[in-house]
Amino acid sequence: MQKRLLQDVVRKEVRKERSQQNKIVDVPEPTVVSEAPRRARSNPERVSIPSRPSQPRREPPPPLFRGAPARHEPPQSRLYVLGGLAVLALLGLGFIFSFLFSGASITVHPKQQNNVFIDGRFIAKPDPLVGELGYTEMTIERTASRTVAGADEVEVEEFATGEIEIQNAYSTESYPLIKRTRFEAPDGRIYRIRDAVTVPGATRTSGDELVPGTVVATVYADQPGESFNLDEATFTIPGFEGMPQFTAFSAEAVTPIEGGFAGIRASVSEEQEEEIRNELQQELIDELRNAANSSSEKPENFHLFADALLFDFESSATEPDGDGGAVITERGTVRALLFEKGEFARHLAANTIAGYDDEEVKIENLTELTLLAEPMETETLDWDGSSYTLRISGTADFTWQFDPEALKQDLAGRDSEALSTILSGHPGIDKAEAILRPFWNNTFPENPEEITLTTVLD
Repeated sequence: MQKRLLQDVVRKEVRKERSQQNKIVDVPEPTVVSEAPRRARSNPERVSIPSRPSQPRREPPPPLFRGAPARHEPPQSRLYVLGGLAVLALLGLGFIFSFLFSGASITVHPKQQNNVFIDGRFIAKPDPLVGELGYTEMTIERTASRTVAGADEVEVEEFATGEIEIQNAYSTESYPLIKRTRFEAPDGRIYRIRDAVTVPGATRTSGDELVPGTVVATVYADQPGESFNLDEATFTIPGFEGMPQFTAFSAEAVTPIEGGFAGIRASVSEEQEEEIRNELQQELIDELRNAANSSSEKPENFHLFADALLFDFESSATEPDGDGGAVITERGTVRALLFEKGEFARHLAANTIAGYDDEEVKIENLTELTLLAEPMETETLDWDGSSYTLRISGTADFTWQFDPEALKQDLAGRDSEALSTILSGHPGIDKAEAILRPFWNNTFPENPEEITLTTVLD
């Protein structure tokens, strides 16, 4: 009978077992004790079996940076490190952006005086003296025509006419010329004055030079017809031929001599012609007014008041159109008084604002002021280039002006505390606020282009 051997220990094996965290750990295989023979159970030997670990061992976390040794730190410490790095990154970005966007912003509040009541008469001159209001005259011309069908034909004779300047270099005494005195052009055409004129005497300068006396007179062609039309000429007086006055008196055309006609011309009734000419003049008024107010016709920085306009019309002779009709033509001229905006504002401020000291000002609502039409009527306004009395009324808003570029030049490189001192040199500024970037900087940029100005009106 074969004996059963007592095998106390079976070979020990190590097996892999997953922990609760799905990590592979080494778990020792429990020791197996073979069953003892029955006769030996009465005195069994105690064998201790190791207990299974309740929590598998954790491996250390991977290193924060590749190549760095693994560190065993609690999770809360890692959060502190990450938070500190984020704060440093934000501070670095802020530092970089502060230099990329460095500069200065200035908000300027100009000096203002609003709701200044104006109602008075002002004298405007083409060549003003100091303290006087000046103006510039603008002249625009347009032509309008209309054809009337079925007009009658009539025989017409018209004399050319124009103005000449008569010169007296004969003596220092005035010299009279009788009516119908003849004036001869170089080609022999004769023109006459219809009224007597007196030519002033010549004067002598300090150097004993004789300056002829002059007078302007209207002449008419001696005969009708277009052949007497001319643009310019020098005339002699045939009545003085053979006398000393012949070489001492002369005349020059100062306007074209025109309007001469002789022949058949289309004719319409007076009532119809008057009605058509009135319509053409109204069309010209609208066209000329628009032209005067357009930017292409009006000089820059000049203001034109709506009532500072005078319209003048010249009716051309009715002409046949070649098809049995008549062409009626009107030529219109508008003369406008223009005011340079800055000079006009200073003149009104000097006469309406107490304490004004000839500073640069601007009227913000210039279009709301009114130049009354009454003094611009033809009966009271003669467009001869003299002075005019104008009545201006309304409520004006004045804003003092300053030079933005000069202000930036004055601020460049200066300490922010010098702002109030610098502003004292710009009387057109009431107050200003400055923002410097980066926030810790207290000096304006050296480059004036890095200073931004914004003007705010209250």
